[in-house]
Amino acid sequence: YSSAKRFRSTTSGIDKIASELNATYLVTGSLSEVDGRLTFRFALVDSASGTQVWSNKFERPVEELYDLQEQVVQDLATSIFSELQAFEIRSIEAKPAFDLSTYELIQKAASEQEVYDKVARLRSLDYLEQALSAAPENPIVLGALAVELTQGLASGFSDNPRQDLQLALGYIQKARGLDPRDPQVLMAAGITQFMIGETQESERLLSMSLQIDPNEAHAAAALGLTKCYL
Repeated sequence: YSSAKRFRSTTSGIDKIASELNATYLVTGSLSEVDGRLTFRFALVDSASGTQVWSNKFERPVEELYDLQEQVVQDLATSIFSELQAFEIRSIEAKPAFDLSTYELIQKAASEQEVYDKVARLRSLDYLEQALSAAPENPIVLGALAVELTQGLASGFSDNPRQDLQLALGYIQKARGLDPRDPQVLMAAGITQFMIGETQESERLLSMSLQIDPNEAHAAAALGLTKCYL
């Protein structure tokens, strides 16, 4: 009730509300009355992707409002845990198979960050473009490319800033569409947003990444930097 009351008149989307509540999932609902009958619809929503995990609907006469409330609470309490388990399992099963050659190219690109200059950036981009050519639907590769391109923009290494920005935004959008709940994709999105000056959104995405994987050191470091900047 306190959460619903707090956001009652907001125009914020599911992702912003979930971020403020530090919640991975939200229960949303609506109550309507027509000709003396109540209709209550509610849904369980994954805040990272906006995906509806599960929903239900009840109809009762107006005079049975309190019975309806009790039934809804009971249904939520008994259903949510099993529904979340099933959703998490489906998310894991949907991930692409691990490919060693793609992983090696990603790691080679990352190693160039140790001595980051314009030449190293070109080598890093080359490795990632090779990885993308081999695995065009890999969200981790797409995210890494978005980070590389926006870091190059922030460092003044880009020869075509407008083109690189459009490429980066396209890559990260596709990565999030392919796997919106992957912590590395969220981390890449957060770093990308930071590099283009969208610091508030960066903080939100990096926080989501760490909620899913609290052991991701790079996301923790990037979030710390973002908070210091803010």
